[in-house]
Amino acid sequence: LQAFRADGRKLLEREFSANMASSSLSDDGRFAICQTANAPGSPDSCRYFLFDLEKGEEITSWVQETGWADGYEFDSVNERIYLSKEGKDRVAYGFDGKMVDREGWQRTRIAAGDLGVIRSVLEGVGHSLTHDLRTAIFAGLDVVAESYDIWSQAKALRLRGEMHEQAGEVDEAIASYEQALAIDPQV
Repeated sequence: LQAFRADGRKLLEREFSANMASSSLSDDGRFAICQTANAPGSPDSCRYFLFDLEKGEEITSWVQETGWADGYEFDSVNERIYLSKEGKDRVAYGFDGKMVDREGWQRTRIAAGDLGVIRSVLEGVGHSLTHDLRTAIFAGLDVVAESYDIWSQAKALRLRGEMHEQAGEVDEAIASYEQALAIDPQV
């Protein structure tokens, strides 16, 4: 990534060990962001990088938990950047690389049946799954069962089975696993 002033003077240069997927510049020209592609084994793989061009330095970088962005909006005053994806969420990050409303984003993605987010949340909470979160996740898995491809349905049923098994609900777990295997024996 290279950035230059209007007069041609270089403001910043940053070499990555991953291909750059996209980049954007704030309206005031002070900040830039770029997103890198998947590069297994690279510390630059699948990350966002935020730069202060006025200072000529990288501010922060973070893993793209929210997926690939199609667009960027900068709020330089409040030090936020909004990542958007066509047809999906618009997610705010602070200039420190932290998602502004991570729990709200997770709730939205769970309700939409996003299996990646559901699995990530389940791994994060371990055995301390609250009743409300469990109910929300089951509702999200129902969305997958009604509207996604059969392989996603099988994965959703497997996750449902894992949740039942973890809660000691053996009969429900077995039923979910059997339904998943009937759809995709390799699930």
